[in-house]
Amino acid sequence: LHMMMIKNNPNNNDKDQADEKDDFAARHMFTRKDVHIQPYLGVLLHAFATISFFVFISATQAFLLLDVYLINPRTLGAVGGQLTLADEITSLTFLFVWGMISDRLGRKRVIAIGYALTTLGLFTMPLGTLWQQHLVPARICFAIGTSALTVCLAAMIGDIVQPKGLPRASAGAGLMSGVGALVGVYGYLRLGSFTCLKTAYFVVGAICALLGLVVVLLYRNAPKVKQQSTAIKVLSVGLFQKVPKLIKQRPNLGLGLASSYAARSASVVSSIFLSNWFALYMQESGECPLPGDPSLIANATATFCSLDTRCSAAVAASSSANGILQVLALIGAIPIALALERKWLPTPRAGFLFALTLGAIGYFATLGIRNPHSSTIYGVAVLMGLAQISLIITSQVLLLTEIPAACSDIRGTLTGLFSATGSLGVITIGYGGGALFDTGFYQAPFMLTGIICMVMIFLTLVLIKKHPHRESAVDEEEDESTAEEEEDDSSSNMKQIQPMMNEIKDD
Repeated sequence: LHMMMIKNNPNNNDKDQADEKDDFAARHMFTRKDVHIQPYLGVLLHAFATISFFVFISATQAFLLLDVYLINPRTLGAVGGQLTLADEITSLTFLFVWGMISDRLGRKRVIAIGYALTTLGLFTMPLGTLWQQHLVPARICFAIGTSALTVCLAAMIGDIVQPKGLPRASAGAGLMSGVGALVGVYGYLRLGSFTCLKTAYFVVGAICALLGLVVVLLYRNAPKVKQQSTAIKVLSVGLFQKVPKLIKQRPNLGLGLASSYAARSASVVSSIFLSNWFALYMQESGECPLPGDPSLIANATATFCSLDTRCSAAVAASSSANGILQVLALIGAIPIALALERKWLPTPRAGFLFALTLGAIGYFATLGIRNPHSSTIYGVAVLMGLAQISLIITSQVLLLTEIPAACSDIRGTLTGLFSATGSLGVITIGYGGGALFDTGFYQAPFMLTGIICMVMIFLTLVLIKKHPHRESAVDEEEDESTAEEEEDDSSSNMKQIQPMMNEIKDD
């Protein structure tokens, strides 16, 4: 009877074709059915831009301090750590603020403000002579802007992507982040060796303003955020009521929020301390002159770049090692996304555990390197690059799959918390690693990151043992949806079969 009804229903072919098209869109476009492709292109460009500026600032920090601000090389780790501390304390504060504001006013306005402040920070960083009076305020401005960009990235993906498409969408953002990192180390950073760092900062600032405009235009057709009525309600209901209740109900969400600590630690340690390591090693070996060398000052011309000593060999060597790392991060994005999507890594927790293991191996491997200018560094960079992209993708998927659809109105608040825990990781590596770096133990920041990975492995295993079969919010919602669809289909079939059964009974 069921087969007869299917054959005799003239609308079934059209319906099947429509369903087939919907399935194709779900598999290949992975955005929600009410979302055009432009907002996702905006997300990809936003991921590219944000990471490229982060990498540029981190990779040039050592050269900016040594060559433009002329600090003592023996205080490089401490000064860099203080800059990172000021940067991340600012970010910690504003990540909460921007997350709640984006839930209130929408993502587009927050993104526009973020790009404007980031551009201002880039333009003003190389203009001073005293790092405490001039560089710190510029870095704070940059941190306020980039915290707005960071908090919106994960929230934007959650706003426009279907739950099943999160691994693939996060991989797309991860790929563009990898491309942005490559541009940061091979493009933006090399500008400093071709011209000078001051000019490079101005060029990158102009690029930031242009990319920000394009991102806002692409994202203008994105669905509107379900807004809370007032900022006070966002704070009280979102942060102090819903979030603690959700974490208690869903322990995986707590792990997702904490996962950013390891992911950001892994991202920042290579971009900051590889450059520091190369700069100091090449100065100690005599391959690069020390800042303030009398011959350099005597030969300097009265130009805008007169105080920039431009040790181009250190810049080139550092960008090569960072480039290898970022290329492997770029290549590794696709396999890790496929492993999550096709359940080769059965759960986001298993994927995160795999990424942490890679990180622990890669960062502890730096202990065997004495000369960063040797070919050994490239093998370690391969491991660190794979670990970095795996941690970024798995942490985002772990977080976003644990946010129920009913709580989409606090997605910005949750991604703000996610980014804030990442800032704590940056503070740990930047400040603690910087202090250890100044003792002459140049591998110390990498070892500290390896220890963080080991601690997170332990916590993840404890959670898996305590809640071995807990499903994600997305899986539970899919199960409920499937059950409702089966119930509706069964009810519909019975309504169609009943008249036929009555005819048979009458006969």
